[in-house]
Amino acid sequence: MQIEQLSIDALKPYAGNARTHSAKQIKLIAESIKRFGFNNPILIDDEGQVIAGHGRLAAASMLSLETVPCVRLSHLNEADKRAYVLADNRLAEKAGWDNSILAIELKQLADVGFDIDLTGFEAPRLTASSRTLTTKANSRKTGFQSAVRALPSVASETCGGSASMFCSVVTQPIPPSTTSSWGANGPSSFLPTHLITFALAAMYRGWAQSSTANSPWLRGR
Repeated sequence: MQIEQLSIDALKPYAGNARTHSAKQIKLIAESIKRFGFNNPILIDDEGQVIAGHGRLAAASMLSLETVPCVRLSHLNEADKRAYVLADNRLAEKAGWDNSILAIELKQLADVGFDIDLTGFEAPRLTASSRTLTTKANSRKTGFQSAVRALPSVASETCGGSASMFCSVVTQPIPPSTTSSWGANGPSSFLPTHLITFALAAMYRGWAQSSTANSPWLRGR
């Protein structure tokens, strides 16, 4: 694939382009080109007709650029070109967003003072995404804290009276600082130990019940 620098005056927009570009969007594209460079070449045919990149061409004209990078799609026939004009725009619309990751990325850019508008997102979306992420995180943390704080009583019931020594270890109170300040690694670093403890308590209850039923010595205690 060869990139050519061609005069914008030599390029011809496709008359059948159904994709529209508002003045606001073209301005955003122009700002993006100024900040990041012209990194996405305009796709043209052998006659200089634009197949993809009409918005970038309009932005280049707004910036008074004399030349723009172009790639010729000589291998496309007329039907292919007509279809690709539609596909290039429509297929991109089929993608979605992971709002949790999006909120993190936008927030990190905002934290370093980056102009969020250059990403195509606006401040209200950033605020909403961050709020959603924070709400989900707090909900997960609250649920986990409740589950962890309930473990002592659950373990006590699970072990019953036959495992006083084991339960005295299992049911030790969990320090509030443990569940209120998870640290940089979050609650996941604390989770395995107590799940293992709970599993052991359940296993002990099964063993104790089985032993009591089968052992006259244990039944007599």
